[in-house]
Amino acid sequence: MNFKNPIILGSKSPRRRALLKYITSDFEVASLEVNEEYPELLPSYEVAEYLARKKALAYKELFKNNVIITSDTTVILDNAILGKPDSFDQGFTMLKSLAGRSHQVNTAVHICFESKSQSISEFTKVYFPKLDDSTITDYLKRFNPFDKAGAYGIQECVNDATAFYSPEELSFLIHQKKIDRSKEEFAKVKPSFLIESIEGSFFNVVGFPIVEFAKVLKEFV
Repeated sequence: MNFKNPIILGSKSPRRRALLKYITSDFEVASLEVNEEYPELLPSYEVAEYLARKKALAYKELFKNNVIITSDTTVILDNAILGKPDSFDQGFTMLKSLAGRSHQVNTAVHICFESKSQSISEFTKVYFPKLDDSTITDYLKRFNPFDKAGAYGIQECVNDATAFYSPEELSFLIHQKKIDRSKEEFAKVKPSFLIESIEGSFFNVVGFPIVEFAKVLKEFV
Protein backbone atom coordinates (compact mmCIF):
# COMPACT_ATOMS: atom_id res chain seq x y z
CA MET A 1 0.00 0.00 0.00
CA ASN A 2 1.18 3.51 -0.78
CA PHE A 3 -0.26 6.44 1.13
CA LYS A 4 -0.75 10.06 0.15
CA ASN A 5 0.16 11.08 3.71
CA PRO A 6 2.98 9.58 5.78
CA ILE A 7 2.07 7.06 8.47
CA ILE A 8 3.39 7.11 12.01
CA LEU A 9 3.11 3.99 14.12
CA GLY A 10 3.16 5.23 17.69
CA SER A 11 4.55 2.24 19.54
CA LYS A 12 7.57 0.95 21.44
CA SER A 13 6.62 -2.64 20.66
CA PRO A 14 8.80 -4.48 18.12
CA ARG A 15 5.97 -6.99 17.78
CA ARG A 16 3.53 -4.35 16.53
CA ARG A 17 6.09 -3.01 14.10
CA ALA A 18 6.64 -6.49 12.69
CA LEU A 19 2.91 -7.21 12.44
CA LEU A 20 2.08 -3.94 10.69
CA LYS A 21 4.64 -4.92 8.04
CA TYR A 22 2.35 -7.81 7.10
CA ILE A 23 0.04 -5.09 5.79
CA THR A 24 2.43 -2.37 4.61
CA SER A 25 6.03 -1.25 5.00
CA ASP A 26 5.07 2.32 4.19
CA PHE A 27 5.32 3.74 7.72
CA GLU A 28 7.69 5.29 10.24
CA VAL A 29 7.93 4.48 13.94
CA ALA A 30 7.87 7.02 16.75
CA SER A 31 7.97 6.44 20.48
CA LEU A 32 6.58 8.83 23.10
CA GLU A 33 6.13 8.44 26.82
CA VAL A 34 2.36 8.46 27.38
CA ASN A 35 0.72 8.21 30.79
CA GLU A 36 -1.30 4.98 30.64
CA GLU A 37 -3.59 5.68 33.57
CA TYR A 38 -7.30 5.23 32.96
CA PRO A 39 -10.48 6.01 34.96
CA GLU A 40 -10.85 3.64 37.89
CA LEU A 41 -14.48 2.83 37.09
CA LEU A 42 -13.90 2.22 33.38
CA PRO A 43 -15.03 -1.33 32.47
CA SER A 44 -12.09 -3.63 31.79
CA TYR A 45 -13.27 -4.36 28.24
CA GLU A 46 -13.07 -0.63 27.39
CA VAL A 47 -9.59 0.09 28.75
CA ALA A 48 -7.55 -0.93 25.69
CA GLU A 49 -9.59 1.30 23.38
CA TYR A 50 -9.45 4.18 25.86
CA LEU A 51 -5.65 3.95 26.03
CA ALA A 52 -5.22 3.59 22.26
CA ARG A 53 -7.21 6.80 21.80
CA LYS A 54 -5.28 8.53 24.57
CA LYS A 55 -1.99 7.64 22.92
CA ALA A 56 -3.25 8.92 19.56
CA LEU A 57 -3.97 12.36 21.03
CA ALA A 58 -0.38 12.61 22.27
CA TYR A 59 1.10 11.67 18.91
CA LYS A 60 -1.30 13.85 16.97
CA GLU A 61 0.05 16.95 18.71
CA LEU A 62 3.52 16.33 17.27
CA PHE A 63 2.68 14.72 13.94
CA LYS A 64 -0.11 16.91 12.63
CA ASN A 65 0.25 15.98 8.96
CA ASN A 66 0.54 12.25 9.49
CA VAL A 67 -1.77 9.28 9.67
CA ILE A 68 -1.38 8.14 13.29
CA ILE A 69 -1.72 4.51 14.40
CA THR A 70 -1.68 3.65 18.10
CA SER A 71 -2.62 0.52 19.98
CA ASP A 72 -2.97 -1.09 23.39
CA THR A 73 -3.37 -4.67 24.60
CA THR A 74 -4.95 -5.82 27.85
CA VAL A 75 -5.21 -9.25 29.44
CA ILE A 76 -8.49 -9.66 31.32
CA LEU A 77 -9.08 -12.31 33.98
CA ASP A 78 -12.30 -12.26 36.03
CA ASN A 79 -12.95 -8.68 34.81
CA ALA A 80 -9.59 -7.56 36.24
CA ILE A 81 -6.75 -6.33 34.05
CA LEU A 82 -3.34 -7.96 34.27
CA GLY A 83 -0.79 -5.39 33.17
CA LYS A 84 2.92 -5.73 32.52
CA PRO A 85 4.71 -7.29 35.48
CA ASP A 86 7.08 -5.06 37.44
CA SER A 87 9.10 -7.94 38.82
CA PHE A 88 9.77 -11.67 38.59
CA ASP A 89 7.46 -12.29 41.55
CA GLN A 90 4.63 -10.33 39.97
CA GLY A 91 5.09 -12.19 36.70
CA PHE A 92 5.02 -15.48 38.58
CA THR A 93 1.78 -14.50 40.33
CA MET A 94 0.17 -13.52 37.02
CA LEU A 95 1.04 -16.79 35.29
CA LYS A 96 -0.07 -18.75 38.33
CA SER A 97 -3.46 -17.03 38.17
CA LEU A 98 -3.82 -17.79 34.43
CA ALA A 99 -2.80 -21.45 34.72
CA GLY A 100 -5.54 -23.97 34.01
CA ARG A 101 -8.03 -21.26 33.10
CA SER A 102 -9.22 -19.15 30.20
CA HIS A 103 -8.89 -15.38 29.89
CA GLN A 104 -9.58 -12.65 27.35
CA VAL A 105 -7.00 -10.67 25.41
CA ASN A 106 -8.24 -7.34 24.06
CA THR A 107 -6.24 -5.35 21.55
CA ALA A 108 -7.53 -1.99 20.40
CA VAL A 109 -6.08 -0.03 17.49
CA HIS A 110 -6.84 3.62 16.79
CA ILE A 111 -6.12 5.36 13.50
CA CYS A 112 -6.60 9.04 12.82
CA PHE A 113 -5.79 11.71 10.27
CA GLU A 114 -6.90 15.33 10.65
CA SER A 115 -10.57 15.19 11.72
CA LYS A 116 -11.11 11.57 10.72
CA SER A 117 -10.58 8.73 13.18
CA GLN A 118 -11.63 5.15 13.80
CA SER A 119 -10.99 2.46 16.40
CA ILE A 120 -11.24 -1.30 16.36
CA SER A 121 -11.31 -3.46 19.46
CA GLU A 122 -10.81 -7.21 19.15
CA PHE A 123 -11.14 -9.94 21.78
CA THR A 124 -9.59 -13.41 21.79
CA LYS A 125 -10.23 -16.09 24.38
CA VAL A 126 -7.07 -17.96 25.42
CA TYR A 127 -7.00 -21.29 27.25
CA PHE A 128 -3.96 -21.95 29.44
CA PRO A 129 -2.82 -25.40 30.56
CA LYS A 130 -2.17 -26.20 34.20
CA LEU A 131 1.34 -25.06 35.12
CA ASP A 132 3.59 -26.14 37.95
CA ASP A 133 5.93 -23.72 39.66
CA SER A 134 9.07 -24.96 37.89
CA THR A 135 7.48 -24.48 34.46
CA ILE A 136 6.46 -20.93 35.30
CA THR A 137 9.94 -20.17 36.64
CA ASP A 138 11.57 -21.64 33.52
CA TYR A 139 9.37 -19.54 31.24
CA LEU A 140 10.06 -16.29 33.10
CA LYS A 141 13.82 -16.89 33.16
CA ARG A 142 14.04 -17.86 29.51
CA PHE A 143 11.76 -15.26 27.94
CA ASN A 144 11.78 -12.27 30.33
CA PRO A 145 8.19 -11.30 29.44
CA PHE A 146 8.22 -8.13 31.53
CA ASP A 147 7.16 -5.95 28.60
CA LYS A 148 4.07 -8.07 27.95
CA ALA A 149 0.59 -7.75 29.46
CA GLY A 150 -0.21 -10.81 31.54
CA ALA A 151 3.48 -11.79 31.68
CA TYR A 152 3.46 -13.93 28.53
CA GLY A 153 3.70 -13.81 24.76
CA ILE A 154 1.61 -16.37 22.89
CA GLN A 155 4.26 -16.59 20.16
CA GLU A 156 6.55 -18.15 22.77
CA CYS A 157 3.94 -20.72 23.82
CA VAL A 158 3.12 -22.59 20.61
CA ASN A 159 4.95 -25.18 18.53
CA ASP A 160 3.19 -24.26 15.30
CA ALA A 161 1.61 -20.81 15.31
CA THR A 162 -0.19 -21.45 12.02
CA ALA A 163 -2.35 -24.05 13.78
CA PHE A 164 -3.79 -21.18 15.83
CA TYR A 165 -4.43 -18.79 12.94
CA SER A 166 -8.05 -18.10 12.17
CA PRO A 167 -9.23 -18.98 8.63
CA GLU A 168 -9.30 -15.25 7.87
CA GLU A 169 -5.69 -14.83 9.03
CA LEU A 170 -4.49 -17.76 6.94
CA SER A 171 -6.28 -16.44 3.87
CA PHE A 172 -4.89 -12.95 4.43
CA LEU A 173 -1.28 -14.11 4.78
CA ILE A 174 -1.52 -16.36 1.74
CA HIS A 175 -2.98 -13.49 -0.30
CA GLN A 176 -0.20 -11.19 0.91
CA LYS A 177 2.35 -13.92 0.09
CA LYS A 178 3.68 -13.75 3.64
CA ILE A 179 2.64 -17.10 5.07
CA ASP A 180 6.20 -18.47 4.73
CA ARG A 181 7.64 -15.43 6.50
CA SER A 182 5.10 -15.90 9.28
CA LYS A 183 6.05 -19.54 9.73
CA GLU A 184 9.72 -18.57 10.05
CA GLU A 185 9.11 -15.77 12.53
CA PHE A 186 7.00 -17.90 14.86
CA ALA A 187 9.25 -20.98 14.82
CA LYS A 188 12.30 -19.58 16.59
CA VAL A 189 11.89 -20.84 20.14
CA LYS A 190 11.26 -24.01 22.10
CA PRO A 191 8.27 -23.30 24.39
CA SER A 192 8.36 -23.83 28.13
CA PHE A 193 4.65 -24.66 27.93
CA LEU A 194 1.98 -24.80 25.25
CA ILE A 195 -1.24 -22.81 25.00
CA GLU A 196 -4.13 -25.28 24.77
CA SER A 197 -6.36 -23.35 22.36
CA ILE A 198 -7.74 -19.96 21.46
CA GLU A 199 -11.04 -18.60 20.18
CA GLY A 200 -10.50 -15.70 17.82
CA SER A 201 -7.49 -13.98 16.28
CA PHE A 202 -3.98 -15.21 17.04
CA PHE A 203 -2.38 -11.93 15.97
CA ASN A 204 -4.70 -10.05 18.28
CA VAL A 205 -3.02 -11.86 21.18
CA VAL A 206 0.44 -11.08 19.81
CA GLY A 207 -0.60 -7.44 19.88
CA PHE A 208 -2.06 -6.32 16.55
CA PRO A 209 -5.15 -7.75 14.76
CA ILE A 210 -3.79 -7.51 11.23
CA VAL A 211 -6.82 -8.74 9.28
CA GLU A 212 -9.31 -6.47 11.00
CA PHE A 213 -7.00 -3.47 10.84
CA ALA A 214 -6.19 -3.93 7.15
CA LYS A 215 -9.87 -3.36 6.36
CA VAL A 216 -9.88 -0.08 8.29
CA LEU A 217 -6.57 1.13 6.92
CA LYS A 218 -7.94 1.14 3.36
CA GLU A 219 -10.25 4.01 4.32
CA PHE A 220 -7.24 6.19 5.13
CA VAL A 221 -5.27 5.50 1.95
